[in-house]
Amino acid sequence: MTPKLIIVQQFYQKIEQLLLNIHEPNSRNIPFYNQHHHIINTLKKKIFDTKTIIRKTDKSKVLHLGTSKQYQLKSEQFMDKTQAYKIIDHNPLYDIISQITHCLRTWLTNKYITSKQYEKLLPVRRKCQLAHLYYQPKAHKQGTPLRSICASINSPTAPSSQFLDNLLRPLFKQSTPTSIENGIYLVQQLKSYSRSEPFTPKTIFITFDIIDLYTMLNQNRAIFYLRRFLQGDLQLTALDGIPVDV
Repeated sequence: MTPKLIIVQQFYQKIEQLLLNIHEPNSRNIPFYNQHHHIINTLKKKIFDTKTIIRKTDKSKVLHLGTSKQYQLKSEQFMDKTQAYKIIDHNPLYDIISQITHCLRTWLTNKYITSKQYEKLLPVRRKCQLAHLYYQPKAHKQGTPLRSICASINSPTAPSSQFLDNLLRPLFKQSTPTSIENGIYLVQQLKSYSRSEPFTPKTIFITFDIIDLYTMLNQNRAIFYLRRFLQGDLQLTALDGIPVDV
C-alpha cells in the first residue's frame, strides 16, 4: 500500500470514529466540533499539498483519488484521440450567442419559424454559460479511463437542443422498435421473441460497447442521416412547421 493510500485510510478511520461519537447517546457532552474542524482542515491541506483530485466515479458510486497530473495526461490523451475538443484561449460565448440570434432572426424573417418559436429558441444572454468539458473516472474499467461530459445545460444552444429533442424523440420511439429503454422492457421483448423463436441451450446473447460514441460521430454525417430519416423513411417535409431541408 502506498504512503498516500495509508494517509487517506487513516483519515477515513478518524472520520468514521468521529461519526460514531456524534451518534452516541451522550454525544452532546463530547467536544466533537473542534475535532471535526481539525480533521477536515488537515485533510484539505493534505489534498492540496499532494495535488490530489477526488471525483465521483462513473458507475460504481465510490470516490476516486488521482493526482492532477494524471487527470491532465488522460485529458490530453482523450482530446488527441477523439479530436472532438480543444483548449481555447478566449471566451467565445457572446460570439456563439450572436450567431444563434442571427440564424433565428433569418429563420423568422423567412417564416421558417413562428414568433413564438423564436422566443422559445432565443438564448437569454444573462443566463448563458459557455459549455465546458469535465470527466468522471471509470473505476470499474481497467486503467480507470475517463468518461467525458460536456456541461451544456446553460449553453446558448440548450433551448434549441431541448426543442429538437422534444420533436425528434417521439419519432424515433415510434419508428425504432429495436431500442431498449430499461430492463423490464428487455424482458418483455425477450418473452415476445421467444414465442416465435424459442431459446435453446445454444442461444447466444451478445453485447458490445461503443467507445466514445457521441464524440466520434461526425456532425455533418449525423445531419445527413437525420434528413434521410425524416425525408426518406418518414416522408416528412416539415416538422412543427419548420422545413426539414432548412
